[in-house]
Amino acid sequence: MIRILKRARNHSRMSRLRRRAEVDPLPRSYVELCRAHLSHGDVDWALSASRAGLERFPHSEDLRDLMRHTWRQTKSEEIDELRRKSQESADVEVFDGLAKIYLECEEYDEALDVAEELTRRRPDVAEGPAMMADILLRRFYKDHVASDARRSIALLRRVLETDESDFQANLLLAQVYRYIGAISKALFHLYRALDVEPEHEVARNLYDHLINLPLEKAEENELLRLVEENEASLAVDGCDPRRKDGTISPAKRSALVQDLGRFSQLNGVARTAFVSDEVTIIAENGDCRILKLDEQDDLCEMAKSFRAAAAVSAKRMGIGAFQTSILSAGKKGLQFHAVGRTVLLVESDDPGRSDVIKQECFDFVASCLRSAGDLAHA
Repeated sequence: MIRILKRARNHSRMSRLRRRAEVDPLPRSYVELCRAHLSHGDVDWALSASRAGLERFPHSEDLRDLMRHTWRQTKSEEIDELRRKSQESADVEVFDGLAKIYLECEEYDEALDVAEELTRRRPDVAEGPAMMADILLRRFYKDHVASDARRSIALLRRVLETDESDFQANLLLAQVYRYIGAISKALFHLYRALDVEPEHEVARNLYDHLINLPLEKAEENELLRLVEENEASLAVDGCDPRRKDGTISPAKRSALVQDLGRFSQLNGVARTAFVSDEVTIIAENGDCRILKLDEQDDLCEMAKSFRAAAAVSAKRMGIGAFQTSILSAGKKGLQFHAVGRTVLLVESDDPGRSDVIKQECFDFVASCLRSAGDLAHA
């Protein structure tokens, strides 16, 4: 009887947490739901909840960490079995399966280790370099580190030296060249790919898009540098760093103003600046002001310049995309939190609240970049 009552209470609590998570504009309720499932040993439910949370809050690092933690528990036996098989033989399918498992959770380093091991043990086949190139490109599209793209392009060219008609290698090259705006090179490799599979839907759609674009006016290395510095695809928006007024929806603008106003009222927070390609907002003591296109504010300018410098430095030091930096001097502190070209800068005046403010910053950034469908109903 006691066990039945306990199970009923747990079910009621989980249902309550789930309903709260579905309406909470911050990812914290999903985090609590995941941890509650884990405390009861419900790993599969925790994984499902973390994935549902990431659909709404794709930039929540807390939810991503929980997903990786639960994913590793659910996949541990399969990973161990594939690793055992990879040690016993150099079967390409085994290595491919293991790399795909790691890619499910964006574990790029582990996936690269698998591809590199296959390349070392099977230098006679193209699957190893091709697998490495694919993984590096996935990471490049996420973090915009130019060295990843350069390595991938070199590996794909190596594959084509053996077989210039390799469909996948040509398609991957066409896609990355399109991404950085090297249209002539993209078309060259796309023509090769279509010679092999003329009815391939992805290749045909890419051709229809590329044929209407102007050819590039810069060299490959220059294009890669621009993508790395501006953290955006040249083919998507021309890598124009200027603010795009009018592109933010009224619902999203309203949600940002409300959220930033509340955030600026937290204990220890003096001022906050939110800067993106769509809008620039300064907030103090609950009052928010959206800056006009030609208007400047010292805190906002600091947010933009620091993010740009830190992003490039982090990539060229080999540590990936810039996310967080905390500077302090006496009782004053500055916290920078960025996702791509979007940055939140918080000026604080209470060192004792630094860790609390940091967590609130993580939640705020994840919240303000939540899915467009969720914002539309905010």
